[in-house]
Amino acid sequence: MQYQGGKSRIAGVIAAKIRELHPTVTEIWEPFCGGGAVTLALAKVGFRVHASDNHEDLILMWQALMRGETEPFADVTEAEYAVLKTAPPSARRGFVGFGASFGGGWFNGYGRQPSQSRDVWAPSQSVCLSFRTATIANPPDFTHADYTAVPDDVLVYADPPYVGTKPYKGSPAFDHAAFWSWVRQRKGPTFISELTGPADISIVWRKQHKSQNASNSPTTKATAHIITREERLYYKPGVSP
Repeated sequence: MQYQGGKSRIAGVIAAKIRELHPTVTEIWEPFCGGGAVTLALAKVGFRVHASDNHEDLILMWQALMRGETEPFADVTEAEYAVLKTAPPSARRGFVGFGASFGGGWFNGYGRQPSQSRDVWAPSQSVCLSFRTATIANPPDFTHADYTAVPDDVLVYADPPYVGTKPYKGSPAFDHAAFWSWVRQRKGPTFISELTGPADISIVWRKQHKSQNASNSPTTKATAHIITREERLYYKPGVSP
């Protein structure tokens, strides 16, 4: 699904690297599941994925999808988008808030493709509905929870908000120092996606890529400039008992 900070382009590589370093582990916890790209990739390489996120609407959406519900993923009108912006949490609101917004940002403005020929939510709709029908031996489960609720001695893949990024509308700033302290104290091994991390945490994979720093609005494309970033996968083996 379209999601700010999503990993659809590199999800397969991340999952393969985790499987390479932990070939016999059967379960993995993913406390920042977001748009689900890595969730699906991890499931496809044989992990039973326990996915979670502290965004209630998002988890309600994933839970509805796994139950086989299709109503939350119906076509989205601009009028409905405006109403749902202030509505109570729901699976429908979770899909619309991310999947129908510019850049996958939470209610970041109703989005259309620059050509106006297709709504932004259409690809997200297709991805979500195909997620459940993917061939997975052990379908993932989804829980509304903070990353600190993850068991201490299990394998984890974490994709927290990157340093320097803005929080979702209405959300508090992410405490990066507290997160890395949690990583260091865990008994279980932890993989982390970030652009920059502490020097004492190893990097097991990296790749540079280019992106524009503009929104999806066609009026800003002309002023956008290219930014080169390096995606990194950090790894903390865990604390020995």
